[in-house]
Amino acid sequence: MKKVLLVLLMMTGILTAHAESYTHLTFEKSDGTLTSVALSSLSITISGTTLTAGDQSFALADLTKMYFTTADVTAIDEVNTAVSGEVEVFSMSGIAMGKFTTMQEAMSSLRTGVYIVKSNGKTVKVAVK
Repeated sequence: MKKVLLVLLMMTGILTAHAESYTHLTFEKSDGTLTSVALSSLSITISGTTLTAGDQSFALADLTKMYFTTADVTAIDEVNTAVSGEVEVFSMSGIAMGKFTTMQEAMSSLRTGVYIVKSNGKTVKVAVK
């Protein structure tokens, strides 16, 4: 009995020590965007269909994951439109979305979300809002 209790205490100590290294809670939405909230200011409330974590609010239907991370993960705020020439666009899961003659044409044709864009040997991640 003492051995079982000792093993349980050791496992609890290991889990506690491991959990302390996390600094942020990250939320992933269905469109692929990521938002992190610092654990130091974490307060989570659910009201109706809205989850509020710190100063961020999310529609519960839009959330796909939430997990602890050691770094602040931020969503992409700006779209890199400096890409020139023909572009190939892929979803985050690797599905080809199409080829477009310009980045502006691609941006106006795509739905809101995060995409991988290939052009002139370069690959960038872009967000369409």
